[in-house]
Amino acid sequence: MSRDLHPTTLQWADGSGVARHDGVEIRLRSRPPGTFDRLIYIPGIRAEVCDRGAAGYRAMTEAEVRGANQYLQSMAGRTRRDMGQE
Repeated sequence: MSRDLHPTTLQWADGSGVARHDGVEIRLRSRPPGTFDRLIYIPGIRAEVCDRGAAGYRAMTEAEVRGANQYLQSMAGRTRRDMGQE
């Protein structure tokens, strides 16, 4: 998957993931907020989670999508501040 095609992404599975938003990308070692085992959030393409103990993915709720967006915006802002870019 090209980063240029999907500049906003939040993915988590098997203890690792990636958060990418507003030109900032970080590798995740801890789960983003939420009660899921796996997450694939690529706005406009795919927004699904697999709840703990569930067999497969389900569509994210509106609240989960809002939470993912807030997390990504916060992550990008914190990273820019830490790097002295704001």
